[in-house]
Amino acid sequence: MHSFAKQAPLRKELLEGNTLKEYVRTANKLASDKKAIKVYHLGEYKHLLNNPDAWSPHYFGASIEFLCESFFEVFGAKYNVGNIRSTDDYHNAEDDGGVDHYAESLTHKALKGSQNYRRACPMSPVYIQTKGTTNRTKEFTTNDGSRIPNFMSNAQQQALQEGHPCTARYILFTTGKGMHYKLAKNHGEMVEVINFKEISKSVDGNIVFWNQMRKKAKVALQEYAAPIDPQAKLNLATNLAN
Repeated sequence: MHSFAKQAPLRKELLEGNTLKEYVRTANKLASDKKAIKVYHLGEYKHLLNNPDAWSPHYFGASIEFLCESFFEVFGAKYNVGNIRSTDDYHNAEDDGGVDHYAESLTHKALKGSQNYRRACPMSPVYIQTKGTTNRTKEFTTNDGSRIPNFMSNAQQQALQEGHPCTARYILFTTGKGMHYKLAKNHGEMVEVINFKEISKSVDGNIVFWNQMRKKAKVALQEYAAPIDPQAKLNLATNLAN
């Protein structure tokens, strides 16, 4: 389980909403809280420690990694992904060389990209990078500091060493739009992108999903009402009228 679910402060506040927009907005706001900064620090922004505008990129980034882990636990089969584990695991953290999560493909499936010999196989590796941003139209480029080329270099090296150069998959999970077409082309169109719009379709208003995150974070679950039967609704209206 991602360490954020265990050690991050303000988890209750973060998980009060039931939409991706609320989650990202709240994570961005809470990253400026002194409690978040105390645990996650400021990284290269140490000079802002006593500044009222101090903001922890590590808190924000970890919150998106926690979201990603939970997303694939619930919806992974839809993307032919299973057995996800995070590099920043609470019990067994690994060195982060650019890969935020590891997973496996579930079934045989031809992969998109300029190298048409690639094909996923059961248990072949899936390397996942998360990129949190408050700009849902953000397209990542080669030199914007997102270090996606580093992720691909590291992941492809691992795939080669482990004997999976033709079956490994690479996924970018982002609250932005995705990769600029030039960056995507530079990597042979091999990176599968799951972006803000795609994530929102599955999670917005899905209290079952958000309760799964709340359960992992050990905060109170939200109750949700079952759909009302149309006839029962009519009977209720009739009774009220009488």
